[in-house]
Amino acid sequence: MDGQEPYLPEDPEFYVQESRLAKMPELDLWEFCEKQSDKAYLNYSFETGANLDKDYVATPITTLNIDAQEWLDWALANKASCQKKYYECRPYHTGINKMAMDLPSTVGYNHRNTVEYNWGLYAETREQLKELLGGRPAFEQMGMDYDTALPRFMIYMPGNTLPWHFDTLNGWCREFEHLNPRMADGEDIKSGRATEGQNICDIGYIKRYLVMVNDWHWGHMLQMDNSFFPRWKSGEVYDIPAGVYHLSANNGLTLKMTCNISGVSLF
Repeated sequence: MDGQEPYLPEDPEFYVQESRLAKMPELDLWEFCEKQSDKAYLNYSFETGANLDKDYVATPITTLNIDAQEWLDWALANKASCQKKYYECRPYHTGINKMAMDLPSTVGYNHRNTVEYNWGLYAETREQLKELLGGRPAFEQMGMDYDTALPRFMIYMPGNTLPWHFDTLNGWCREFEHLNPRMADGEDIKSGRATEGQNICDIGYIKRYLVMVNDWHWGHMLQMDNSFFPRWKSGEVYDIPAGVYHLSANNGLTLKMTCNISGVSLF
C-alpha cells in the first residue's frame, strides 16, 4: 500500500461523538414545505447527471461462495474495529460536493435514519474481509486485483438509509496516488483505453463492485438510476459505476449486509 496506513481517527467512535447531525433539530413537514427544503438537493442532482428517465439493468457479473452467518459472526466478534457513522459531511470531504454541502441533512436525513455499521478501515480488517470473500481465488473470479482492493463491509439495521448519491472513489485514489488515478481524459477515450466517465490508473480501470452478503428480504432496496435491483442472492456481485446516482435502504425486518470493493479491474 505504498507504505501508507488507511485514514482512521484514533477513536472509532469519533464520527458518532462529533456528529453534527446528532445535534441538529428534527425537520418537520411544515418547515420542509415552507423552505422548499428539497430544492437544493434536487438541483444539485440534476446538475451532476441525475435524471428521471435513464434505466440500469442490474445483472450480477459473477457469484461468490458466501456464508452470510459467518460474516455476521465475524462482525459481532469485531465490535472494536467497527466504524459506526451517519451520512453527513466528514473531515476528508472537500470542495463543492453533496457531502461538503450537507445536502442530505437539508431534506431530513439525520442520525436516526442513516446509521451505518462499517468495517474495513483498519488494515487488519481489510485482509480479514478479503479472506471472508474467498481470498485470492475470489478476486480472480471477479477479475479484480487483490493487492489494491479495498473492501468495506456494511450492515444496515431496519429503518436506515444510504441516501441518493454517486460514488467518486476518492478514498481509493488518495491511498493509491502512486498509481496516478484519474478520470478518463480525451486522449484515453480517443485511444480506446477507456470510455467517458471511467476511472483509470497506471495498471487498469478503477472499479467498485458490490457483493451481496445475505439474501434479499422484504424491504431491502437498491436503486441505480431509475431502476431497482432484483431480488438478489447471497454472493452475487454487481458493478457500481462511478458517477452514477444510486441509493440503498433497509425498510424491512432483517439486517441488510453488503460489501463493496474498490480496486483495479483486470478485465
